[in-house]
Amino acid sequence: MADPRPEPLDDHALDGLWDGREVLQAGRARADAVVPVQRALVALFHSLRIDGDYGPRTQRAVQVAQAARGLATDGVVSRRTLQALAAAISSPPLQVLPTMPGIQYPAGPGEPVAGIYRFDRYPGYLALTFDDGPRAGRTDAVLDVLAAAGVRATFYVLGSRVSQAPDTLRAAVQAGHRVGLHSWDHPDFSKASDHEIRDQLERTAGVVRLTLGAVPTPYVRPPYGSPFYSDQPPLRDHWARVGRVLAAQGWMLTMWQVDSWDWKYPGDPHRAVQRFAEELDRAGGGAGLLHDIHSQAAEALPGILDLARQRGLAICDEDTLLALKYGGRGDAALT
Repeated sequence: MADPRPEPLDDHALDGLWDGREVLQAGRARADAVVPVQRALVALFHSLRIDGDYGPRTQRAVQVAQAARGLATDGVVSRRTLQALAAAISSPPLQVLPTMPGIQYPAGPGEPVAGIYRFDRYPGYLALTFDDGPRAGRTDAVLDVLAAAGVRATFYVLGSRVSQAPDTLRAAVQAGHRVGLHSWDHPDFSKASDHEIRDQLERTAGVVRLTLGAVPTPYVRPPYGSPFYSDQPPLRDHWARVGRVLAAQGWMLTMWQVDSWDWKYPGDPHRAVQRFAEELDRAGGGAGLLHDIHSQAAEALPGILDLARQRGLAICDEDTLLALKYGGRGDAALT
């Protein structure tokens, strides 16, 4: 999970290739030209092999990098793509970027990967989390409510959306919020192969690194919470396999306990608040789930914050929940 900072890429090493036209493209690339680009990409996509072959994995990594920088995603490393890539790996991370928790918790009994599970209990605490963004405008509206309340949250992002709203994601981090990974385009991990899961997270981590300078946390929330949403077959049958994939890459699982179901209630934020209250009655606290791609998330959030304060919940972050579960020092309550 370390973020290596390689020596800045020297784009002059590629001067003159292809007569000043395309520098690299599939089927038309010399190994001695591919290797420097792969070295740069390894800073963003850690499992990429440096083998001098401009194959599908290298091309896809280039396309993700292009998307994050607002360039045409043609997979061709032109001068402009090369300069953008060099700038991405040589620029320092945002100074306000939260660091990963220093404590790496071992998985508990019966857990294939360490983290926050759906059936954990954290009475008296509430960590606010948002899935499926960023989305310009709607995520910004959520940020405005959080800022007014003086509350921090965690945003679980889709890699395919990050390049559509990079400034929004940067604004979230600059405001002190956390960023975790959701996936690239929201597949069900219980139905995905190990390779597909790794690819989903690797591509998302890469575009987050390009946008923020680093991946702020080791937190992963699988789409739909699958397979960890249920502890019964058939989903429970996939826990060990998916958990091993996450653990092998150094990720931690971060599920939720309190669901607003806000996506079901367009135009009816009061129903989302009501559902959140019902879930609080059941769980007593924990990680709360909303979706910042929907307008009702920002509309429901003031009511949810009022609900938390009426019940005397300490609004915290997932570091605190993990410390409560495994022991160790978490952040103090944030309100």
